[in-house]
Amino acid sequence: MSTGASQQGTGGSGPDEVDGVAPLAADRPYVDGTAVSAGELRAELERLSNEERQHVDDLREEVGDSVAELAARFDVKARIAERKEEAVATVRQNLGRARHVAADGVVTAKDTAAEKPGLVAAVVALLVLLVVVLRRRRG
Repeated sequence: MSTGASQQGTGGSGPDEVDGVAPLAADRPYVDGTAVSAGELRAELERLSNEERQHVDDLREEVGDSVAELAARFDVKARIAERKEEAVATVRQNLGRARHVAADGVVTAKDTAAEKPGLVAAVVALLVLLVVVLRRRRG
């Protein structure tokens, strides 16, 4: 892009004027079209426009993602509900395990009681003794 060799500095005109026409803005010089064809200028304009559009679209997507993340962080009610669901699932899982362990314990205790009734009587006597000792200390 050239400002051309046909610049005319007339009287009070500035150095950026071409054929007596001043540029629209300091960062947008006047282009006379002698160095680049109109087709090349259109292609460059289209390329720049597509890049800028893509950049704007990318920025919009980033901002949208950021806003969605912030909204999720500030949605306390939803976060509490999510944590509640996680806690309930954990408790249910642990309860299932406890039931399984307790059922296995009951089966083992029944088998032990059937095989060794003296051991069961000793455990029961020990528990009764423990309860009696604890009540005497309190009372």
